[in-house]
Amino acid sequence: MRLSEEEKEAIKGAVKRVFGEDAIVRLFGSRVDDRRKGGDIDLHLEVPKDKSSLANELQFQLELLKAIGERKVE
Repeated sequence: MRLSEEEKEAIKGAVKRVFGEDAIVRLFGSRVDDRRKGGDIDLHLEVPKDKSSLANELQFQLELLKAIGERKVE
């Protein structure tokens, strides 16, 4: 997995803060393969229905931007 410990913790923390303890986050795409280079950060989120909103998605993206800087996260 081509994410630093700081990036992993920032992602997991933002998911829990914004979407709650029951939210699940998974990394997929090129960042999963240590042999590849570059690439965006592809995340699959499973969130409780009551936390699924555009406002929460934007809050999550803002928290990630502050924590790990400007990266393409999808």
